[in-house]
Amino acid sequence: MFNEREQQLFNVIKALWNSHNSKSGSKKFSDKAKLKITYRAPQFPTDPKTQMETIIMEQNILQTGDKVAYKKLYPHLADKEIDKLIKEVRKNRLEQAQEDARVEVAKAEILIAGGIMESNTSNISKSGTVNSTIKSDITLGELAAAAPDIANPKVDNKAKHAEDSGKQGSDSRKTNKTSKLKNK
Repeated sequence: MFNEREQQLFNVIKALWNSHNSKSGSKKFSDKAKLKITYRAPQFPTDPKTQMETIIMEQNILQTGDKVAYKKLYPHLADKEIDKLIKEVRKNRLEQAQEDARVEVAKAEILIAGGIMESNTSNISKSGTVNSTIKSDITLGELAAAAPDIANPKVDNKAKHAEDSGKQGSDSRKTNKTSKLKNK
């Protein structure tokens, strides 16, 4: 609506300019001249959490590929542009899935090379996945040696200290009671 009204206003200004400046020799607008408007909706400051939630919701809508949802999300886009956007999103999703598959294959190769996982390549399923089994008797040291790039698990120090402090508190109370009894 905004674009149409601005174009109409430009056409009126163009006609007035050309009629008033026809005798003065000033530059005129050509009949083919059009006004190109790039309208950007105003954006008000929002907190980062709300921005992230909006991005996630928009991404979820884009993943559906539903044209009606796209039209509600982007009412300014024509149907051809929406079709192009849907194709682009699908292409991006396919590229991401291929990259994710490459990462999973690399992980499996590391585990197989380290002797952590056994591969049975003769049993390839119809879906193309290789059936493999993970050894259950592997230790964390063997895992770290086989795959040094994988981070070692971290111990929750808060829980450890809380457990230790509970033991110390009960031990100190016992020693205080026995020292009081000895003093009497």
